[in-house]
Amino acid sequence: MKPDKSVSGSAEQRLALRYLQSFPLSAARVIERQPTDKVVELLQMLGQHRAIALVGDLMPYYVARLCTQAPLELSAKWLAPMATRRLTMILRFMNKPRRAELLKVLPVQVAAACRVFLNYPEDTVGGWMSDLFMVLPDNISVGEALSRLQEPGYLLNIDAIPVVDSSHELQGIISHISLYSAAQTSPVSEIMDRDSPVLSARASLDAAQQHPGWSRYDTLPVLNRDRQLVGVLRHVHLRDSQVHKEQSGRHAITASRSMLGNLGASYVQVLGTGFGWLGDAFNETEQAQKDKQP
Repeated sequence: MKPDKSVSGSAEQRLALRYLQSFPLSAARVIERQPTDKVVELLQMLGQHRAIALVGDLMPYYVARLCTQAPLELSAKWLAPMATRRLTMILRFMNKPRRAELLKVLPVQVAAACRVFLNYPEDTVGGWMSDLFMVLPDNISVGEALSRLQEPGYLLNIDAIPVVDSSHELQGIISHISLYSAAQTSPVSEIMDRDSPVLSARASLDAAQQHPGWSRYDTLPVLNRDRQLVGVLRHVHLRDSQVHKEQSGRHAITASRSMLGNLGASYVQVLGTGFGWLGDAFNETEQAQKDKQP
């Protein structure tokens, strides 16, 4: 990759930025071992576009720590473009006063979606459902449904599309295969699966893991107490919830320790030289790649 000529700063800082561009996930893991005040400085130097990309690769609990220390308006700019589920996860790691402050300055629609998710306990289906999904009305034809599948922003990885009536109550679900196999003039209501498996938003994640519907679909509709569709839960996100639970446990153990003490005096000295920690990591990564070459 060619170096970014638009980047100013010392040679060491340019090297660090090159590492961020070339190995973003590896850089994120290095950054998560650093004191948050140093990383806030780095994010401010990167500019909004690069900062948003980097924050998107960091672990939720670390992002929460960054946004607790960074200026409020700046934190909101980093968080606003995120998917609601991830943003909600980050907000859960914050203390309530800071969370309330951020919800006030985030875009209205983003904050409203987060409040819906935060209304559900973290160990429930509602806390992990997704609000980014395609919904079809029950009064359209297959041809009209196929046209909607081409709309920008549609998530193609959804294997089961919920079908709702005018009250947003679930009527069934329909698969891509069923749509592409049916005549375009056929009503969607005639070919949808009316006996579709569903999840309650208030159901526990442990109960959701045992749901028999996963043997039929990788995505299940999530309903509120009035049988209205409020989201979908993908099995991959159900697995993510277990990983998040384990990470939260580890974070609770390490939060009481001093990060600076863990890093050691010599490592802290490196941090003070102007993002040298990223440059060192980049050199190690490049050398490892060279060693693998025949």
